Amino acid sequence: MRNNARPKFLEAHAGLTGANFAIAETGAFVVCTNEGNADLTASIPPLHIASIGIEKILPKTRDLALFIRLLSRSALGTPATRYTSHFMGPREIGTEMHIVLTDNGRSRRLGMEDFWRSLKCIRCGACMNTCPVYRRSGGLAYGATYSGPIGIIIDPTFDESIQ
Repeated sequence: MRNNARPKFLEAHAGLTGANFAIAETGAFVVCTNEGNADLTASIPPLHIASIGIEKILPKTRDLALFIRLLSRSALGTPATRYTSHFMGPREIGTEMHIVLTDNGRSRRLGMEDFWRSLKCIRCGACMNTCPVYRRSGGLAYGATYSGPIGIIIDPTFDESIQ
């Protein structure tokens, strides 16, 4: 895998990441991974594009430590992920960073009595470790964009016909 992926990272003109958390106070954002591919995606190409769901925005920098610990402990049972990368702007002169704040129905979902709590999910994956359906069928077996138990809750809110 590494021999196949590494040349593609080195040749890319742009890299796309998401973010686990963004900070309203500073405009910085954090990407947590265990394999480091997000770091390659963000640091090698001259253009880094980050697509960040609006529910990932935390008010203050001081709030970040709690959420990073919560994410790591819930997802992996560890005190921290292997890579917790903080981005605050383009790396150097001649590089660019674009941040795309993604609503994609999240604001509408906030007003739905049955679905607004789903925006509190930090997408740690812990629910997939215990869900008997997910363990048996895999997360995408039912055709959802989001896998696992949170997908069962979130995906119906993207279907315009049920609203």
